[in-house]
This record gives sequence, C-alpha cells and structure tokens, in this order.
Amino acid sequence: AFAGDAFASYVRSGATEYLKHPIFSQLARLTIGVFDRLGEMAINIPANKVVPLHRILKWPGLVVALTLIFGVRNVKLMTPAAVYVGSTLVLLLLWPFEATRLWIPVLPFLIAHGLRTGQSFANRRTGAWVTHAYIAWFAATGLAAIAYSTRISFSGENFALVYGQAGGLVSPGYERENPDYNSEAKAIIRRFDPDQADLRFGREAP
Repeated sequence: AFAGDAFASYVRSGATEYLKHPIFSQLARLTIGVFDRLGEMAINIPANKVVPLHRILKWPGLVVALTLIFGVRNVKLMTPAAVYVGSTLVLLLLWPFEATRLWIPVLPFLIAHGLRTGQSFANRRTGAWVTHAYIAWFAATGLAAIAYSTRISFSGENFALVYGQAGGLVSPGYERENPDYNSEAKAIIRRFDPDQADLRFGREAP
C-alpha cells in the first residue's frame, strides 16, 4: 500500500507541474533540462554545489548529446539494451523535475555509445591532447568528490549541518521551526523503530 501511495504521489506531483505552463513551453524547458543534466555529468561537478554552473551546463550537454547521436547512428534500435535506454530517456525527458541521479541506470550505455565517437576523435593528434586533458579533469573532480563525500561520512553528529539542506537534509534548528518537515519519514520511523523515534523526535503524536 505504501509503494502504491508513493507512486500515486509521484504521478500527482508530476501532473501538477505540467499544469503550471503550456505543454510546448514545458517540453522546451525539459529538453534544455536534459542538456543541463548531460552537461553536469560531463563536467563531473554537481550543479547544486556550484550554482553559477547552471548558466553554462547546456553547452557541454549539447556537445554530449551530439556525440551520442553520432555514436548511435549504426546501432540496431530493437535490441533489449536499445529499447531499455530509449524508453528510459523518454521518461527522463518527460519527468518535470531536475534529477541527475535518475540518469545513473543508463549512464554506462551512454558512455559506451559516446566512446564510439570519442575513439575516432582521440586518434587525431589534437584530439589525443584534448582527450588526455579531459580524462585528467574527470579524475581530479572525481577525487575531489570522494574527499568531499568522505568528509560528510565522518562528520558524526554534524552530518546534517555538513550535508546541507540542498542535499535533502536540514539542520536540527530548521526541523524544530518546521515540525511538519519530513513528517512522512518520521511516521515510518515511529512505526518501525519507535525507540529511535522517541530518541530523535520525542514522543509527540505523528
């Protein structure tokens, strides 16, 4: 029942977002959003941590999109993998909210198709330098992300403060001032782990 309610809640929230604007403007916004998500993955930096990146993400995303289109030009369209990737991309295009994490299941396929184009580019002299520079950039930003995540993981009681509201968590002070925040999550904890709920939220009714 809970899974059904969660699914219905997602559908309602998506439908509500579509009702805010005309369908064509929504689709244009979502298409640009796809370029933003591709750009964010290409530069390997989360946009919610570096806000000015929002202005430029669409351009590397457009390059990635063209690279993918060029890479899949000879791919058979009715293989199980192609159907899976294609149907997932359609869903990602239609989903009205920013959610780069939803791209993770198809990311290996996108990389594989992108390499088709990248290999021919890297074989050229200038392309080899660009490719090596990009690999170095990707590795450096990846190591920075690991260091950042490790700092969060070992922050102990300061986890909520270090992780931050942008990551889906808030400080204890914010929760005290907004008692309805995460009320559904709190109700689940009270149901399945009442001792932890009493310790974390007190004994007030859900």
